[in-house]
Amino acid sequence: MKYIMTILLALLIISTAVDEDLSTTSLVRQCAYNYITCLSNSINYLGKNVEVFSQIKNKPYEKTYTKVMKNRSLIKHYVNSGESIDQIIKTYNSDIDKDIDAFREVIYKENQGIVSSDYNVQAGEYILVPSNNND
Repeated sequence: MKYIMTILLALLIISTAVDEDLSTTSLVRQCAYNYITCLSNSINYLGKNVEVFSQIKNKPYEKTYTKVMKNRSLIKHYVNSGESIDQIIKTYNSDIDKDIDAFREVIYKENQGIVSSDYNVQAGEYILVPSNNND
């Protein structure tokens, strides 16, 4: 019974890529890609729609947010032409070179829809930036 289930599972995984005329190595590669994509999509779905998985998925961000926002507050910043996220972060914070990725992540999450996933922002937008300045 165990062997039959193993064969059925293998056929299930392989069947998604069999419709094309592929060599064996290409078939195995395509099956692995399909399997990984399926897992990734499932994890994303669960993270968005199931409360328990959503909480687990947000734990690393909450830890990063707590670390970055220690003794800081969010302030609005008007993005001028040619400014990058890194320049804006360094304007409002000192001694953050080793934690620049954490600052980028916080800015990205706090400004979704304004800051792109590659941390670009268009001029003329207001964004929230962590600041340790008392301005």
